[in-house]
Amino acid sequence: MIEFLKALYNGKLPLKETLWMYGVLPLLFIFLSNNLGIFSQKMGATITWIIAIFTFIAWSGIKKSTTDLLLNIIASILRFILFIVIVFAGPIAIIFGFSGYQG
Repeated sequence: MIEFLKALYNGKLPLKETLWMYGVLPLLFIFLSNNLGIFSQKMGATITWIIAIFTFIAWSGIKKSTTDLLLNIIASILRFILFIVIVFAGPIAIIFGFSGYQG
Protein backbone atom coordinates (compact mmCIF):
# COMPACT_ATOMS: atom_id res chain seq x y z
CA MET A 1 0.00 0.00 0.00
CA ILE A 2 2.84 2.37 0.83
CA GLU A 3 4.51 1.66 -2.51
CA PHE A 4 1.23 2.34 -4.31
CA LEU A 5 0.84 5.69 -2.51
CA LYS A 6 4.45 6.60 -3.35
CA ALA A 7 3.88 5.76 -7.02
CA LEU A 8 0.61 7.72 -6.98
CA TYR A 9 2.24 10.76 -5.37
CA ASN A 10 5.26 10.73 -7.69
CA GLY A 11 3.17 10.36 -10.86
CA LYS A 12 4.50 6.91 -11.78
CA LEU A 13 1.06 5.50 -12.65
CA PRO A 14 -0.50 6.04 -16.09
CA LEU A 15 -1.98 9.54 -16.31
CA LYS A 16 -5.34 8.53 -17.76
CA GLU A 17 -5.96 5.90 -15.07
CA THR A 18 -4.81 8.22 -12.30
CA LEU A 19 -6.93 11.10 -13.55
CA TRP A 20 -10.21 9.18 -13.76
CA MET A 21 -9.90 6.52 -11.07
CA TYR A 22 -8.09 8.47 -8.37
CA GLY A 23 -8.68 12.10 -9.31
CA VAL A 24 -12.22 12.58 -10.61
CA LEU A 25 -14.19 9.71 -9.05
CA PRO A 26 -13.25 10.53 -5.42
CA LEU A 27 -14.20 14.18 -5.96
CA LEU A 28 -17.52 13.06 -7.44
CA PHE A 29 -18.09 10.73 -4.49
CA ILE A 30 -17.37 13.53 -1.98
CA PHE A 31 -19.74 15.87 -3.81
CA LEU A 32 -22.58 13.36 -4.10
CA SER A 33 -22.27 11.93 -0.60
CA ASN A 34 -22.34 15.38 0.98
CA ASN A 35 -25.19 16.71 -1.14
CA LEU A 36 -27.39 13.62 -1.05
CA GLY A 37 -26.89 13.01 2.67
CA ILE A 38 -25.87 9.38 2.21
CA PHE A 39 -23.94 9.31 5.49
CA SER A 40 -24.64 10.86 8.86
CA GLN A 41 -22.82 14.09 9.68
CA LYS A 42 -20.17 12.30 11.75
CA MET A 43 -19.47 9.55 9.24
CA GLY A 44 -19.69 11.94 6.30
CA ALA A 45 -17.06 14.25 7.75
CA THR A 46 -14.70 11.37 8.52
CA ILE A 47 -15.13 9.69 5.12
CA THR A 48 -14.79 13.00 3.28
CA TRP A 49 -11.58 13.78 5.18
CA ILE A 50 -10.01 10.38 4.42
CA ILE A 51 -10.97 10.55 0.74
CA ALA A 52 -9.67 14.14 0.53
CA ILE A 53 -6.24 13.01 1.78
CA PHE A 54 -6.12 10.24 -0.82
CA THR A 55 -7.34 12.57 -3.58
CA PHE A 56 -4.73 15.20 -2.63
CA ILE A 57 -2.02 12.56 -3.10
CA ALA A 58 -3.51 11.58 -6.46
CA TRP A 59 -3.70 15.18 -7.74
CA SER A 60 -0.11 15.75 -6.65
CA GLY A 61 0.89 12.84 -8.88
CA ILE A 62 -1.27 14.14 -11.74
CA LYS A 63 0.40 17.54 -11.46
CA LYS A 64 3.87 15.95 -11.54
CA SER A 65 3.15 13.68 -14.50
CA THR A 66 1.45 16.10 -16.90
CA THR A 67 2.82 18.74 -19.21
CA ASP A 68 -0.62 20.09 -20.18
CA LEU A 69 -0.94 23.65 -18.87
CA LEU A 70 -4.71 23.53 -18.30
CA LEU A 71 -4.53 20.24 -16.39
CA ASN A 72 -1.62 21.64 -14.39
CA ILE A 73 -3.66 24.71 -13.39
CA ILE A 74 -6.69 22.58 -12.50
CA ALA A 75 -4.49 20.27 -10.41
CA SER A 76 -2.96 23.23 -8.57
CA ILE A 77 -6.37 24.72 -7.75
CA LEU A 78 -7.78 21.38 -6.59
CA ARG A 79 -4.68 20.68 -4.49
CA PHE A 80 -5.12 24.05 -2.77
CA ILE A 81 -8.80 23.38 -2.03
CA LEU A 82 -8.09 19.85 -0.82
CA PHE A 83 -5.25 21.15 1.38
CA ILE A 84 -7.68 23.52 3.11
CA VAL A 85 -10.17 20.67 3.57
CA ILE A 86 -7.49 18.34 4.96
CA VAL A 87 -5.87 20.82 7.34
CA PHE A 88 -8.79 22.97 8.52
CA ALA A 89 -12.30 21.94 7.50
CA GLY A 90 -12.03 18.17 7.99
CA PRO A 91 -10.66 18.10 11.53
CA ILE A 92 -13.00 20.90 12.66
CA ALA A 93 -16.05 19.09 11.24
CA ILE A 94 -14.96 15.84 12.87
CA ILE A 95 -14.34 17.47 16.26
CA PHE A 96 -17.65 19.33 16.28
CA GLY A 97 -19.53 16.32 14.90
CA PHE A 98 -18.25 13.89 17.51
CA SER A 99 -18.60 16.40 20.36
CA GLY A 100 -22.34 16.68 19.72
CA TYR A 101 -22.29 20.33 18.68
CA GLN A 102 -25.45 21.08 16.68
CA GLY A 103 -25.06 24.82 15.98
